[in-house]
Amino acid sequence: MANVEPRGVKTGERAVAVEPIPDWGPALRTWKWAWDLHWIGFGSLFTLFAVYSFITFIETINIKRRTKRGKLSLVITSLLVIFGLVRGLFLFINPYETKQCNLLPKCPIIVSRILFGIALPCITASFSLVHYAFLQVIKLKLYPERLQSGKFLTGVIVFHFSLSIFAETMVSLFADWKTLGILCQSFYIVFYFCLSISFIYSGGKIVKSVQKNHAHVIRLGVTSVRTGADGKVEAYRPNVSKLVKITYITVFLGFASCALQLYSIIGVNNMYLDRDKPPKPWPWLIFQTLYRAVEFAAACTLAYVGPRQVGPKRFQFIRCPFSTCYKENQKAPTGSNDSNERFSTHLVSGDGSLPRKLQTV
Repeated sequence: MANVEPRGVKTGERAVAVEPIPDWGPALRTWKWAWDLHWIGFGSLFTLFAVYSFITFIETINIKRRTKRGKLSLVITSLLVIFGLVRGLFLFINPYETKQCNLLPKCPIIVSRILFGIALPCITASFSLVHYAFLQVIKLKLYPERLQSGKFLTGVIVFHFSLSIFAETMVSLFADWKTLGILCQSFYIVFYFCLSISFIYSGGKIVKSVQKNHAHVIRLGVTSVRTGADGKVEAYRPNVSKLVKITYITVFLGFASCALQLYSIIGVNNMYLDRDKPPKPWPWLIFQTLYRAVEFAAACTLAYVGPRQVGPKRFQFIRCPFSTCYKENQKAPTGSNDSNERFSTHLVSGDGSLPRKLQTV
């Protein structure tokens, strides 16, 4: 397949695509098998991710019915399902508008562009909801009250989705409206960059809160306990290393995504302004491969952080008692472990995922 040009595309013929594209004829002959590896490989990965997220979505619904919790996890998981689905369909149906129509008799350009444009808002929405959950845990007022509300966040998410769909539709109908696409990319960069900075701050606050309050309880002579796999009761010290790693991984991927988007605007689009000088094959493919890899890694990280707190039987949670636990402990009989169950506040799960208490958000 690598040596065959896409149907309907002649050498040197380039339609205005959702992103700057090279001359497909020479490019396919240059890439050979690398092109098939790119679109089939990433298409399969995103499809598998959508299936995994859908299974998690079903589990979240079942748990929500029993516990009346998991609203936030349900929203995050549904966004990740949509992300994996639209990315997989974009790559399998009509990868980068090559006219390589694989699953449908015809591939309307507007469908490909909307599939491409919806993915970015899904990632930013999931990221912002996870960050909102972090702020709810530590009761941190990072922004003015109106800006740090669920209604305002919902409005921003809806605006981003609407802007992306509108821009991709207009660009598909009017090729000269490419500025709208750049506007969407700019909005994504600013939004994602602010989220990454805020995530560093709020994540650091959570880590300090866990360590500080656990140390305070130890000074009071109160110890949080848990039952181990062998049935023995043992002291339980909070381990926040996984939370720290996940926080920095998420932030790194956010900055990497912003940098690649910025390069797309300044570098790739500037090359494309000269229609007689399309992007060179290998730099273009390397850029797309890097960006798809960052997208996939970010989605996997969000899937790990967000919805996994809904399975209390599958995941052991770290208990971080606050100073109020000491009062509760005084009311309980000596040696009783029930007090620890009552006053334990779940901030960070044992696998580094979000707190269980956020299921009520």
